[in-house]
Amino acid sequence: MKFNVLAAAITGGVAVAIAIGFTGVVGMYSEGYGKPVLELFASVYPGYTASGGIGDLAIGCFWGAIDGMFGGCLLAWLYNCVSSMMKKT
Repeated sequence: MKFNVLAAAITGGVAVAIAIGFTGVVGMYSEGYGKPVLELFASVYPGYTASGGIGDLAIGCFWGAIDGMFGGCLLAWLYNCVSSMMKKT
């Protein structure tokens, strides 16, 4: 069985964007919720500062989606490569 690389990339992008968005929105209304996680993302994503604003959160979700797409694509591709090598033996 092979993974659909495009579907895995889209799923990864949506999942990471939702995770950052959910954590950011809850953090806006609950002081300190998820702050270390959002600051970790802020240290990686350019333009995202984890300040708690809507525009800033949109930037974080955008970069999270791009990051998740690359991660999902890489994982699916790697699985397909290893899976095809295991069938040859």
